[in-house]
Amino acid sequence: MVKIFDKLKKFFLFQFQDRAGRDISLVASGVLAELIANGLTYLILTRIYPPGGFGVFASFVFFGTLLFVLSTLRYDWFIPSAKTDSEAINILFFCVLLIVFVSAFLVVPIFNLSIQIFKNSEIANLREYKWFSPFYVFSFSLYQVAIAWATRKKYFLDIAKAKFFQSISLFAISCGLAIFGFGIEALILGNIFSLFLGSLILTLSYIKKDREVLKDLSLRYAVFCAKKYFRLSIPSVGQSFISVFIFQAVPFLLTAYFNSAVAGNYFLADKIINLPTIIVGQATFQVFWSEASFTKNQKPKELMSLFMNFFRKLLRLSWIPVVIGILGPFTFEFIFGSKEWGRAGGIAFLLIPAVFSHFCIFPLFPIFIVLEKQHLLFLLDTLRMIFIFLCFYAPHKLNLEPGLAILFYSFATAFIYSLIFLVSIFEIKKKIKSFS
Repeated sequence: MVKIFDKLKKFFLFQFQDRAGRDISLVASGVLAELIANGLTYLILTRIYPPGGFGVFASFVFFGTLLFVLSTLRYDWFIPSAKTDSEAINILFFCVLLIVFVSAFLVVPIFNLSIQIFKNSEIANLREYKWFSPFYVFSFSLYQVAIAWATRKKYFLDIAKAKFFQSISLFAISCGLAIFGFGIEALILGNIFSLFLGSLILTLSYIKKDREVLKDLSLRYAVFCAKKYFRLSIPSVGQSFISVFIFQAVPFLLTAYFNSAVAGNYFLADKIINLPTIIVGQATFQVFWSEASFTKNQKPKELMSLFMNFFRKLLRLSWIPVVIGILGPFTFEFIFGSKEWGRAGGIAFLLIPAVFSHFCIFPLFPIFIVLEKQHLLFLLDTLRMIFIFLCFYAPHKLNLEPGLAILFYSFATAFIYSLIFLVSIFEIKKKIKSFS
């Protein structure tokens, strides 16, 4: 495992050849460990559960992620770019208070209401897992807030360590419980524990490194900071709800309009073809956010060169997910052990346009947060959400095959990403011009 991490670090250093490459290699190393554990978990669980079980799990994650947005009101977005550490730590404090309140009092009622709305579809199967939802939302939200502070302080080694131990716990708990006869609860509990463990590891590290900053914690100042960023929080919440819909609603829509087996096959295909995006994309996202925040405050005229440098490096690596998609129809049945899962390989092939554009452009999304232009991303994502809904609703009404719906979705995604890229360039040029 250590040798793999070393090779990955050297690879990114060669591709980026600067401090950003070092930072990305640290985060990507931890993400790689997480993905190896996920891969082993899926190799075992696909031999225990049919695709329908994974479809139900994907729908649970979709609801949990939507409720995460409510639990933070996206104040976590402002932690990396806050002007001072004192302001940032109090924004974090306010986030924790929100998370506790929402998890304790709002998650289960909202979860019940959502299931009731879709009671005539296979979404109703989520009812038996509703009591897991507050624990999932609490753990997931705390972890995202902890990651935001690490991004601000450039604690990328801590992120890598947290992901490494998360990967071990996810594999051990999910597979262990499955072997002892647990159902989808094995996946849910494995994710809850690994998220909480990651939050705990990062928090203990911060307590050790940032004791002086912790002295600035104040409920009054936290409320003051919340009011200060409230104007930016509202569009950020709307944008995030739409963003979650965009990235996680497809299995939900497939379950609601077709069946959970198709949703489960899509879930696996999406996970596998997006492996390079998860390794490179998540790490690049966090590092680019940190670098762009610093550049905006210290060297604003260099924003465009920073943006294009990251884009070119991502484009250079984009052949990897394309190859995975091409090989999908020929390999999935053998790797995952049954003809049922072989269908996921065909879906991976259909997703190539979406995954290619996602790989190259999604890691650069923080530019909208740094430029405080979340409302533009909100409008673009709203358009994309409408496209996605129509891609599945229309084929359902016309009695078309779910494969056609997935293909429509893939091309619609590529189109919107191209539009987002062009808008990003326009806004960066406008920002640079304002400093001239």
